[in-house]
Amino acid sequence: MRRAALLLLAPLCLVSCEEGAPAPPYQPVRAADGQRAYAHVAALVALGERPPGSPALERSRNLIRSHLEALGLTVQGDAFTAQAPHGPVPMENLITIVPKAADASPSAAPLAIAAHIDTKVFEGFTFVGANDGASGAGLLMEIATVLASQAPPQDVYLVFLDGEEAFVEWSPTDGLYGSRHLAAKWTRTGLASRLAAFLVLDMVGDRDLQIARETRSTPWVLDILGSSAARLGWGAHWFHQTQTVDDDHMPFLDAGVPAADIIDFSFGPTGGTWDRRYWHTAMDTLDKVSPVSLQIVGTTVLDALVDFADR
Repeated sequence: MRRAALLLLAPLCLVSCEEGAPAPPYQPVRAADGQRAYAHVAALVALGERPPGSPALERSRNLIRSHLEALGLTVQGDAFTAQAPHGPVPMENLITIVPKAADASPSAAPLAIAAHIDTKVFEGFTFVGANDGASGAGLLMEIATVLASQAPPQDVYLVFLDGEEAFVEWSPTDGLYGSRHLAAKWTRTGLASRLAAFLVLDMVGDRDLQIARETRSTPWVLDILGSSAARLGWGAHWFHQTQTVDDDHMPFLDAGVPAADIIDFSFGPTGGTWDRRYWHTAMDTLDKVSPVSLQIVGTTVLDALVDFADR
């Protein structure tokens, strides 16, 4: 209760206050609200398991679409049929564009921020994917809220990806269905070559937040994010360990787009040692997700927008 109360009263002070240090003097232009993001995560988790092609995932899309449209944003459906190991599966990415501010530089390249909305299929237990799936999507909904009221310095594509998880076993053809489809599509249309960067939010709600420096991500993109985290006084949560992760940034890297995977793959009670005991288990539930962690990641990404626009 004390944590929630502090978050509501002084969201940018909370983490520093908890660590016993003064609030950072730097105040960002745009800041994420951890409690609002958490509410979106909770709404997605309440829908239960959300594998591709399921009614629950369609309800997730409807929830996301309604939220974006209520903000005055136009939502594009990107429907396709994925060839999964057990046969074709209908999938659909959701995309919205937040236009840049009227006084933004005309030369600022567009940026994309993405998260996957699906959960992995498991037999024998219920998997609601509070952190692995819902945390990134819920935070992306909060980022949309912020940008709809405080226009970004570049056009920002917000992408809710279907089919990140493998149906059977991770391979070049089983997994990353939505991002593989979209990278190919944007390459054909020419958008991929115009993007400043493609950022992926995945597993960003862990209470013991330690964002890895993902080894295949574009170094200068990670450096921009790290600089924002340091300015905000949150450097302790970023890039103190390295990890190689196959995720939705990979098809865009393959397409020549600078990209970064923003992920805490240490999802367990001793996260700093890469304990993943909650990952892909029935324990990936809402109580493992922290509004503070969502706030840290969301505000860091929002703060970095200016640096991406200036590059």
